[in-house]
Amino acid sequence: MGAKGLVDGIREMQSIKQRIGYAVAGVAGLVCGGVVVLVLATEPDLSPWAKSLFGLLVVIGLTWAVFAVWALTGGVPRFGQDQVVAAWLGVATAAWCALGALAFTLVRGKVEPTLLVVVFALGMAAAIGVLSARRTRAVQLDRARRRAEEGPRAPNLHVWS
Repeated sequence: MGAKGLVDGIREMQSIKQRIGYAVAGVAGLVCGGVVVLVLATEPDLSPWAKSLFGLLVVIGLTWAVFAVWALTGGVPRFGQDQVVAAWLGVATAAWCALGALAFTLVRGKVEPTLLVVVFALGMAAAIGVLSARRTRAVQLDRARRRAEEGPRAPNLHVWS
């Protein structure tokens, strides 16, 4: 595979739709983290539990921002690795939200059904995301393997009249 094939592979792997999605995830992470920091700064009477949970939200937001920078600045074909990392980051976010919901429930001493539904939905969405990302990565790796085995392609000499 020549340089042109490599460039075509990179363009195919990193579509404009993915780049916009990564940019949105990064900006959303920064905005959410910033808003939570403002809440922490303006509300000095929060309980230690609330402060720790808000701190966790800041870390989650900044993690998404760092991931977006990594995904947008990489110039090599990742063959779906960025999607797998994003999916596992979603799983980690859902797990931390579940732990936060558990802490919230233990502190209040009352189970909130709406909270259970939201945590369950986050967990299911994260699991589906991991399965989808792994399947996409496998397809992209297989496609790259087949292209490498084919070797360089002959130029298209067909002339339109």
